[in-house]
Amino acid sequence: MRLLPNPLVIAASSDASTRSPLLPGDHYFLAVCRLVPQKGIDLLQEVLEDLLEQRPARVVVLGSGEAEYEEFFTRLQERFPARV
Repeated sequence: MRLLPNPLVIAASSDASTRSPLLPGDHYFLAVCRLVPQKGIDLLQEVLEDLLEQRPARVVVLGSGEAEYEEFFTRLQERFPARV
């Protein structure tokens, strides 16, 4: 796996309305897709839990689809509430 730096500059702000929800220094995994087998969600199922146990990463998923995958991410969020 190779880490690509994010070019987004996150400025510190005390104003909650302008503050970014992204935390500087955190690693994010982002999935924006339908939650279906064709998108490789089964591959994420195989690795995400171990990855979250071993690394200080955060997971952001934007999508809906098959109940199996939605339930997987719900369980993952329950286990890692501040990171999924």
